[in-house]
Amino acid sequence: MKRFVLSIWLFILFIGTSYAQFSLLVEGGGNYGKASVFETNILEHDNILSYYMGVIPKFALTNNIKAVAEFQYSREGANIQNGTDEDFKIRQHYVRFIPGIDLRIAGPISLLGGLNIGYAAAQTIRQDGVLITSNDRVEQFERSDYGLLLGANANFSGLNFSIKYNYGFRNLNKVDITDQDGNNIDDVSVKNRFLQVGVGYEFGQ
Repeated sequence: MKRFVLSIWLFILFIGTSYAQFSLLVEGGGNYGKASVFETNILEHDNILSYYMGVIPKFALTNNIKAVAEFQYSREGANIQNGTDEDFKIRQHYVRFIPGIDLRIAGPISLLGGLNIGYAAAQTIRQDGVLITSNDRVEQFERSDYGLLLGANANFSGLNFSIKYNYGFRNLNKVDITDQDGNNIDDVSVKNRFLQVGVGYEFGQ
């Protein structure tokens, strides 16, 4: 499915670049969210506030529709407590590629939609403030990720304000999770869910 959607987007982009107007949005801002844990209440997990930076080429397909290809660095993760007074701070440094569509609906306002494909280039875990260096412990999460991005832009003569929500589909968990009696908890999943608020400038629009 990912390959099909990406192929369709690349085809549209290829056709559009033969005549399309090109612009480049440089953007940065804050992440608010977490790697959410589902199907268990053993692990308490909190949102974190972090940041992202992106470069977004845009190709005008019509007066109101642009094909976009965001290349983004995003710092993500979660703060997790496991019920035994142990505190874990998980930080993941993602490189993301987000092909999508920018649809202008009224004046400076446009809606965004796309496929969010990510790879965790680096991961760190701190247990009670101490950095864990064991590969077995650090590699508890899948490095590749995918999901949907939905959002909106407000562009005022190049100055751009954006709000985006990333809804992860992939289960990132790679380890067995047990309860306090040592019994495995089935169907536990960890998925990225986070909000982004950013500001940037669009060149060449």
